[in-house]
Amino acid sequence: MTEEKNIILNIGVEKISAKLFREKVNSFLDLLNEVGKFVGEGKKKISWQISVEKGSQIIKAFPKSKAESYIDTALNLIDEGITSLSKGTSTLMPEKMLEDIMIISKPYKNNGESIDKILLSVNNKPQTLDNSIVKNIQDIIGISSQAYGTVEGKLEVVSKRHGLSFVIADRLTDKAVKCVFKDEKLLERVFESWDKRVSVYGLIRYNKRGEIISILVDNFRVLLDKNKLPTSRDVLGIFLNN
Repeated sequence: MTEEKNIILNIGVEKISAKLFREKVNSFLDLLNEVGKFVGEGKKKISWQISVEKGSQIIKAFPKSKAESYIDTALNLIDEGITSLSKGTSTLMPEKMLEDIMIISKPYKNNGESIDKILLSVNNKPQTLDNSIVKNIQDIIGISSQAYGTVEGKLEVVSKRHGLSFVIADRLTDKAVKCVFKDEKLLERVFESWDKRVSVYGLIRYNKRGEIISILVDNFRVLLDKNKLPTSRDVLGIFLNN
């Protein structure tokens, strides 16, 4: 029998204060809620069933949805996101999910009570949440500088939640860049540009490592597909024919 898909939070201590337990669990539950809304573009496409192992600080969450694809996308987003955060690289996770993971990951030591690391498992694959995750998230969501400029890349994700936004893979770094703008008139053009190379211009926000966090878009255009660009032989042929 196939094991039920799940996300498991293991706080890793036998005893914990009610306040700290509530803080970690509330952030975990909010993370589940946020990922469900993210994959459903603002609509609740996933519900969760929760169980707590007797005599432990282990909370298990089991996703339910009419479409299995929503579940797989949500679980992959969390699993791959934590992997990226562990390596100190960017992730497609929205800022609210990053904030939830940061709260869950924060170490704690006071009056003999100590938490150094927490385990978060997706489909029974555990990953460690510790202070390195916290620092990496702070670097990602912390804006160090901003300037107007252009970003080019392939349009990969489109979302209407909290205003029109999309994610492109930066041509230079291959990292995900969130692009945000409020002009609903551009909505049709954006969706027509799905999976195409685009160039966006606007206010770019950088983190402390100099990586682009996001761009507030003033304008964008679709670039010609690389396969359709004229080769040197094509150019030579045009020149000779003229």
